[in-house]
Amino acid sequence: MKSCLIVSPKSVGEHWQKEIKRFLNEDAAITSGNASNRESLYSSDSFFKITTLETLRRDYPAVGKHELIIVDEVHKARNPNTVSNRILRSFESRFFIGLTGTAIEKSLLDLYGLMQVLRPANLETPLEFYSSHLMCDDFGKPIYTCNPAFFYCRYESHILRRTKEDIDTNLPSLNIEEIELSLTSTQENLAKPLIDELDEIKERLKQRWDPDDFQRQRWLINRAVELADSSNLLDPNTDSSSKLDWLKGFLSEQCCEKNEKVVIFTRWTRVQDIITELCDVLNLKWCSLSGRDNDEKRKSAINRFNNDSEIDVFVSTDAGGLGVNLQASRTIVLFEPAWNPSQDLQRINRVHRIGQKRDVTAYLLLTSLDAQFTILSHIKKMFAINAIAQARKTLEDWPAPTWDELAPVAEYLRRRSERIAR
Repeated sequence: MKSCLIVSPKSVGEHWQKEIKRFLNEDAAITSGNASNRESLYSSDSFFKITTLETLRRDYPAVGKHELIIVDEVHKARNPNTVSNRILRSFESRFFIGLTGTAIEKSLLDLYGLMQVLRPANLETPLEFYSSHLMCDDFGKPIYTCNPAFFYCRYESHILRRTKEDIDTNLPSLNIEEIELSLTSTQENLAKPLIDELDEIKERLKQRWDPDDFQRQRWLINRAVELADSSNLLDPNTDSSSKLDWLKGFLSEQCCEKNEKVVIFTRWTRVQDIITELCDVLNLKWCSLSGRDNDEKRKSAINRFNNDSEIDVFVSTDAGGLGVNLQASRTIVLFEPAWNPSQDLQRINRVHRIGQKRDVTAYLLLTSLDAQFTILSHIKKMFAINAIAQARKTLEDWPAPTWDELAPVAEYLRRRSERIAR
């Protein structure tokens, strides 16, 4: 074997480099610099070459051929319609390994997209897959998956599943607590017009689908979720938040009284700034990480939190949700639920991971806003589907579909029959 290309998130590229040196005593080259420098690195004699999916999209086809390709966080390329998926499928290699710690079995489409990247010899064509496993509506949108057990059995030999418990049976326990909070009066007043307009759009969309209404609905939901964090995000003249009120008391107890370190994740940099201001008010030492930070600042923040006993709080956006070790803490706060449930798992796994010696508690903050509870129910459903998919290994274990699973199909058939009758 002459060469190995490793495609990983930027945040874990140096970790790959260190582990290769540690276990194989080999030097790995990380792509950097301008296009000319990167092209020279791809054609160099170095056996291990490390790049990112974003860089790969820019440099293809200058990357060349490699006998072994390893893609870390391969679930990011699961959509067969994306450029990343198409580029990975176009590579010719003797061996292809995809790694992911993210739940992907909530959709057969996701798994099939990954199988297209891995290219096993028994891979179905898209036509065979759609005809065997999917029922679509008149617009080609999948509304029901069929025969999932056959799919899993077909590709079972190409999937190696290992849980943290398989690797380390002494992994400490994880407790996830949902903290349901009522909105403040200011938040309720600002939320009412948002919810009213969302209800109106929902009724209009039931009667006739309109792209403008759909986009407006998405915009309103985003504003509602921001409002649930703080009224300041919607109205700069106000400063009211039930979540921040709870967090103030929580940090006072954990950091000031119990001398514990706390990790806080949020989606928005504006919320990150508000939380760090709260830490200043409480005289707590903090460090932060976001997409605004360069590599040096990122490394410094992580090292300070893990090694400096005076640092109390680590506040991060989703930029710190992958490839970061924050085991100095055993307490994590998810300031709002992520749109994708896998992101919440990744956030929690920054603390609850192999090597952690203490029990971990994660707090998920929720408000009474309908938008957030809708997201929560969606997350719970995704977790349930993934758990079922992992448990069902053979066709005999797969029970008959429930009415809830068949309801979309029944509704589609009803509309279809009405159109035919007309």
